[in-house]
Amino acid sequence: MNVTFFGRHCRFSARILSALLEHGHHVGLIVLPGRPGTGARIAQSPSAKPRLALTPVDRSVAALPTVSSLAWSAGVKVAEVSREELESIPLRYRELSTGIAVSACYPWRLPENVLDAPPAGAVNVHPSLLPAHRGPDPVFWTLHAGDRMTGSTIHQMTGRLDGGPILAQRPLEIPLRIRYHDLEQQLVDLGAHLLCETLDRIATGASSAIEQADTDESFEDFPSRTDLQIDPTWPAERAFRFVYGAGASHGPITLLLPDGETRLLRDALTLRTGKQPHLPDGKTRLPHDALALRTGKQPLPAESDGDGRVAVQFSDGVVVFRESAQGASG
Repeated sequence: MNVTFFGRHCRFSARILSALLEHGHHVGLIVLPGRPGTGARIAQSPSAKPRLALTPVDRSVAALPTVSSLAWSAGVKVAEVSREELESIPLRYRELSTGIAVSACYPWRLPENVLDAPPAGAVNVHPSLLPAHRGPDPVFWTLHAGDRMTGSTIHQMTGRLDGGPILAQRPLEIPLRIRYHDLEQQLVDLGAHLLCETLDRIATGASSAIEQADTDESFEDFPSRTDLQIDPTWPAERAFRFVYGAGASHGPITLLLPDGETRLLRDALTLRTGKQPHLPDGKTRLPHDALALRTGKQPLPAESDGDGRVAVQFSDGVVVFRESAQGASG
């Protein structure tokens, strides 16, 4: 199938583009975001001869060539288009009027005339089980929510961001210990397979769609500083999953304590839910497993061991974290 690909310079786009080329789809045009004021321009001639071997569909995303090198290798025309010039794409590039448009990590909402130009429409690869976690950073919000299950979705693109009919979905169980980029990699690998299967069904007329509910309640924007905060009212497992998953990529994560003190967390080390063992009175250092808190009539919500670890009592358990080098503040 003829494909016009909308993406950007990132691992997500490179993985999906590699899968399309490996699967035998003809990618006639790659559209990347251009700088403001640059209009629309051809960034690469389609005359290059293939010189790089395409990355197999089951290859790790970390080993992928860049979007630019994939395009150069396959001889695909690349256009950089600024946001103000998006509506001009159907007039400038004939490739859009054939086949289908595929979006993978493209940063901007596409105008209606762009979505309507391809005969087979436009589809997007989204790393969540829509309608959950609509928006530009679903992997972050999946970790923030402490979800145990996620997945990838292929959906038709409409004027409503991530809100078009669902063409295919596949779930993925989330391990307790997984980093942001590792989860993203698994989801983009899953999405690459799912996209190729979906395009095959579209080409044979065997595709079907399920409408999403017309609501914006599940839309989540880019995380702000206040979204990088946790407090002891959280469930322990949610706090562990969030700090372990997003602490390195988005952190440090700020722990807000009831007395106004804050601690900066960069990693989660250990989780224990249910009844917790306690530190004997007078002990100033956490035991080796670092899973106990000082107790009494007024138990401490957090206690450090002096070696950069802090144990925190949450609503249903204890999590031991590694503090950031910045330490704590009052």
